[in-house]
Amino acid sequence: PVSLNINCNFKGINFGQLPTYRDNNITKTISIGSGSQEDFNISIPVWAFKGCVALKDLYLGQNVIDIGHQAFMNCTSLDTLILPSSLTTIQDSVFMNCKSLRLIDMPNSITNIGKSAFRSCGTHKSLYLSRSLESIEDYAFNGTNISSLNIPCCSIGMYAFVECNISDLRIEKNPVTDCDYIPNFHYDSDNLTSLSINNCNLPGNERFWYKDRLRSVYIGTDLGVDSPTITLPENAFSSCDNLENVHLGSNVTIIGNKAFSSCRSLKTVTLSE
Repeated sequence: PVSLNINCNFKGINFGQLPTYRDNNITKTISIGSGSQEDFNISIPVWAFKGCVALKDLYLGQNVIDIGHQAFMNCTSLDTLILPSSLTTIQDSVFMNCKSLRLIDMPNSITNIGKSAFRSCGTHKSLYLSRSLESIEDYAFNGTNISSLNIPCCSIGMYAFVECNISDLRIEKNPVTDCDYIPNFHYDSDNLTSLSINNCNLPGNERFWYKDRLRSVYIGTDLGVDSPTITLPENAFSSCDNLENVHLGSNVTIIGNKAFSSCRSLKTVTLSE
């Protein structure tokens, strides 16, 4: 069918043996649980709609509590994704290779994003991740086209943001888990021009950032409740050849040795009282 409306459980359907809707090039709209007033939970099975290349519109109701891995993988026409607040986990490779995805609306109920969940996904430029996140697994957003990323402090797997085009990165203290320490993670963006870090501390290892094009740094400039004191480690931004503007908030209490050494293009340093 061109349009598919499901308001019941998938119980008893084995999509591995009965790929009724998999790999079809007809279905353009799928609605699951969005029209039901009944009090029951829906779990979408693994591989359920994998390879539905014509699928453009996907509507998920509040009684959808789980989406199996690879359920919408290779749905290359999927345009907009609005996830319900009933979800807490995005399973492995669920939306991998959804190349037309231009909008991801992620509720703050999401605590875990699985491996390769959005790998090689979309044309979306801006991504605001759930403030409740506890972990982002390996390759979760690898190869996406994100230019602006807002992320809370959480556990981040290997290569989660490698081969992205991040130019604007904002990292904040996690208000749910209270995590205020940025983990080591690979985002591998030669395009990064603006970095904002609020209410959390930088890792202590030298030359953490990919900073060839970094022009502006904002540390602790957007204070929140119970904002921790921030220490800039040694060599934190050393040799940022294109860095022009540095803004440091009042909770930055220690600037490590050579934190901004060899920043030859530095023009302004703003210190808040």
